[in-house]
Amino acid sequence: MLKRYYNRVIIFGRGNSMRKIDKGFSLVELLIVVIIIGILAGILYLVVGPSDDMVREKACGGNRATIMLALDGYRFSNGLNKENYTLENFINDGYKGTLSTENAKCPSGGIYSAGEENGREIVVCSVHSGGDDPGGGPVADNYIPWTNTFGNPGIPPNSIWPTPEYNSWGGVANKVILPKGSSFSYVKDGVTEYYVVINNNGIEFGRNEDAVTIDYAWGSGEMIKISTKPVVTWSAVVAENLSVSLGEVVYDDTASPGKYYISRQSAPINKWTQIGTGNWVEIK
Repeated sequence: MLKRYYNRVIIFGRGNSMRKIDKGFSLVELLIVVIIIGILAGILYLVVGPSDDMVREKACGGNRATIMLALDGYRFSNGLNKENYTLENFINDGYKGTLSTENAKCPSGGIYSAGEENGREIVVCSVHSGGDDPGGGPVADNYIPWTNTFGNPGIPPNSIWPTPEYNSWGGVANKVILPKGSSFSYVKDGVTEYYVVINNNGIEFGRNEDAVTIDYAWGSGEMIKISTKPVVTWSAVVAENLSVSLGEVVYDDTASPGKYYISRQSAPINKWTQIGTGNWVEIK
């Protein structure tokens, strides 16, 4: 009996002597854990971030393809073709009720406009069209790469600068008034430039034997050269109090249909200069 009790005491004593004291994690161990978590989070962002952008780009491409299908269906149902009802008309008309403007829009906030590639109509996105994007391959002689428009989201040129035709006595036979807001593309030294008539009375092309060169009209203040800066929306100008400089274009997304304006004010203007007033010229 005594021997059995003695053995129990020895076993209990050994148990106590073998027990470890739990001191928790040291500061160095916690820092190492935090650093490892930070590295893993960074790797996850690099992997997931681009994937998310890719998903939005694919969704945008699907939206643009859907718009083209809806346009084809609308033309077929109403006996129309691309000559009497353009893609630009379709976009400006809010897809004629065939699509929801909330659903048929770029998930990255891009603005859709009409473009052309190899003679084929395409929907151009101000965010995703360009580079290797199958929806908007390179188009020759463009102002902004990968579109055939003046800017982003796009202003299609309505004509090229006219060439004077002289009659037998040396006068200009093709005199014409170029109205305010008319836009022109013009190749100078191999580079395509774009201009808008800002003179309230327009420009009388052919008012003398030398007609009117685009350089003269620009230098005389009758015409303004469009800035290479991308187009911004009027709502962005108001929300972010953006400054718009001479020659820069703003898309009035508050109007229905939307309209494009160019600033003809030499000093930068902002939201306090209401769109459509005298310091702006609507681009026709």
